[in-house]
This record gives sequence, C-alpha cells and structure tokens, in this order.
Amino acid sequence: MRFWVPEKKKYGFTAFVEPDSIYRAKFEEYGIDTSKGDLHALYDLAVKLYDPVFGSGDELHRDDLKEGWKFENLTDSINPLKRFIRYHIMNRYVPGTDKLTAMPIPEQDNYPFGTDGALVNPTEWYYTLLPHTMLKVSMLTMNKDEQGRDCRGNDRDKVKRFFINRRYGETSDYQIRGALIEKSVEEEYESDALNGHYFYVDDVIAFTTDVRDKVQNMRIRMDFSTIFPEVMTNDMRQEGHYDREDGDGKSTPDDSNDPKNGKNRYFPDGYLDGVTVNNDGKLVMRRPHLYYSSWQGDEWNLFGDYDMTFRIPPVPFSGEWQFRLGFCALDFRGVMQVYFDGVPQGIPLDMTKQLNSDYYLGTTRYKTYEDYMKMSDEEKAEYQKVLKNLGAYENGRSQWTGKKTRAIGNSGMYRRILCQTDIDATKDHYIRFRVASDGKWRTIFN
Repeated sequence: MRFWVPEKKKYGFTAFVEPDSIYRAKFEEYGIDTSKGDLHALYDLAVKLYDPVFGSGDELHRDDLKEGWKFENLTDSINPLKRFIRYHIMNRYVPGTDKLTAMPIPEQDNYPFGTDGALVNPTEWYYTLLPHTMLKVSMLTMNKDEQGRDCRGNDRDKVKRFFINRRYGETSDYQIRGALIEKSVEEEYESDALNGHYFYVDDVIAFTTDVRDKVQNMRIRMDFSTIFPEVMTNDMRQEGHYDREDGDGKSTPDDSNDPKNGKNRYFPDGYLDGVTVNNDGKLVMRRPHLYYSSWQGDEWNLFGDYDMTFRIPPVPFSGEWQFRLGFCALDFRGVMQVYFDGVPQGIPLDMTKQLNSDYYLGTTRYKTYEDYMKMSDEEKAEYQKVLKNLGAYENGRSQWTGKKTRAIGNSGMYRRILCQTDIDATKDHYIRFRVASDGKWRTIFN
C-alpha cells in the first residue's frame, strides 16, 4: 500500500453567528437592561447562561466569585462572555453545510455514506475553542417551508437541514430543538474569511446545563477522522472518489504510483495536534472505498512496531464513562495493548478474531443480519448481553458498508470495550495503543 505525506498544514476555524435580532429577543426574554450598551448586555446574557454551569458549587470552585468573572476582565479565560464566544467557534475549517456530516452517495438513495437516514439522524461531534466542550451537529430531512420542526411526511419537496445541540427523546424533558444552521448568509456578503467560514444560526448557542445534562448525556459516537481538526481543515476527510479505483488490475487499488481517485495519507509525528507516534510506527488514513467493511468506507491503520498516544474527545460532565473502538477484524491485523492515561487496560486486544470465532460466540451462536432481525426484542437484548459480557458490541443497524449492505451481521465489524473509568471533564485524557504482536501491518480503527 502506498501513502503520501500531506503537502501542507493549514489552520482554520468555523464560527456560528447569531443575527442581532436573536440577541434582541434574548435580551427581552431574560429581562436584560440594554442601557449600558450592547457589549454589557451580551455580558449579562452570558452570565445568565453560564452562571448555572460555572457559578455553582463550593466557594473554591465557583468562578462567579473570582476576579476573572467580572465585566472588567472580558479577556480572562473564565469570563462568561469569553466562554460564550469561544463556544461558537470550532478549530477547523468547514466550507459548507454539506461538509458538516457524512458524505452523501447516490447509490444509497441519498443517505449519507455509512448511515441509514431513515433510522437515525446523521450526527457529528466537534471540539470548540471553549476547552473541554463539543458541539453536536445533526442532519435532518425536512420541508423547505418549515424551519423548526421535524417533518416526516411524503412531501417530495424536502431539503437537508442541520441543527446544533438537538435532542429528541421519548419524554418532553429531552425534546430540545437546537439551533438551525443557515446554509448561506446575505447575498451581498461572502461567508468565507482568509482562515475560516461562518454560518448564521437562528438561536443562541451556549454550553448550558440543558446541553450538558440532556443534549449531550448520551452515547457519543465519533468517526475517527473527525477527532483531528487538521484532517478536515486540509480537505483530507473522505478525500477522493469512493466508487473509483486506481491500479493496473494486477496490484491492489492503493498501490498505484499516480492515484487519480484519492490518496492514502501518512501523518508524521507532530502533524496532528495531541498525537504522538514513535519513529518505528506509521499512522495512515486510507481513503474511502464503497465496499470497505469500515465506517464510512475509510479506515485508519498503524504500521510497524507502533506506539501511539492521542488525546481523546472531551466528555460533557465528570463521572464514569466507557470507551469503545470500532474496527474490522481480519487475519492479518494484529494485537495491541491499550492504555488509558498511562494505565494498562486489561489484556491486549486481538484484532484478528471475528465474532463468529471461538474467541467470541462461535459459528453456532453468532447471528447474521437475517437471523438478528427475526429475533424478538427480548432475544435481541439477551444476545447483546452475551456479547457485552465478552467485551464486544455489534455494529449499529443504521450503518451501511456499501450499496444497502448493513454493518450488523458482518462478523468482522464490531466494537470492543477499551475501558470504563471515571473521567474528570475539566482535564485532558489520553489513550495509548502499543503493538503487542509481530507482523508487518495491522488496521485498528475506523
């Protein structure tokens, strides 16, 4: 397999901006005095939104009792207005709404690649400039003339709409609409700057207690390619033609000397922020292919005697969290030891074992997709319980691996529990993968 070092490393940002009319409405809603000027009114709004998040607890941890909280200290890292602004900005360049979630492919009835839009709303998670926080971005298919609510009728006049921090659960407590992302700004203005892009939104964005405790209190499923901002900013995410191959018919598609349909990318140590890879290992992102048994058709590989550490995405609140890794098990993968914050997590993970092997369920107990769909809800729950006791989970029923082939029922595609541990949401945390087997290469995540 051939791979290429990125030619450049650009830095970029994406901002979500509320129009003045949204702020005026919020000032009135919260009873904010605007006589001191717009800047002070914005500060007062930020105090209303962030006091419940950062201004509670004991006196040692209450930011509202510190000097940096005051209006006179707007540049302080704990100032509510600075936090408010930083949460609006992502540390990556996203040039349009079509890049916010997974790539659509026509062969799958316009479903985003890897996701069945009839079952779930495609969702991505992105870091913000407010430390240890993320934005949740969801795509819905809606009527053009209905801006705010989910529409599931048979109207042919449908468009894709994108929301920030939306959550619709079974109870009214978890029905939070979120802010709608406008596709474009005024016609007379460009929404691109030299180092970024901005979108208008139709509601205030903030890391409130509802966002922390309700919207983001859920399973956070992330594509590995979205963890690193450099991949999107430098236009390498889902790079190339997923349905076209290179090569001479004798070698594998990824062995072409002059690929015209996308390149595999090798990231040297230091290119990706928060990532270290030893000199004997190589970290490679393979471009998407329609029939790869990997999430969204691409995958990340580690080659050689690797030892890699990366900063994991933040969690919304402190407590016990479980971390899982999705991959495709094959005979030529390998075995690796997993560490969390430097502490080994159980025995090494063997990535050569499929779910229908004796290591897990065996051929008699393993269920294909057809078998799985014939089971009752109780039988499915029991089946998943057996897998969970083995430290594994099936892939989601809403995942495609190409042309209407579902990931569930593919014995090689599954998720393994890496660890379950208490997390301090105010600090950075790291996972380390160290090779524990011999071999030339091994794929580890997607």
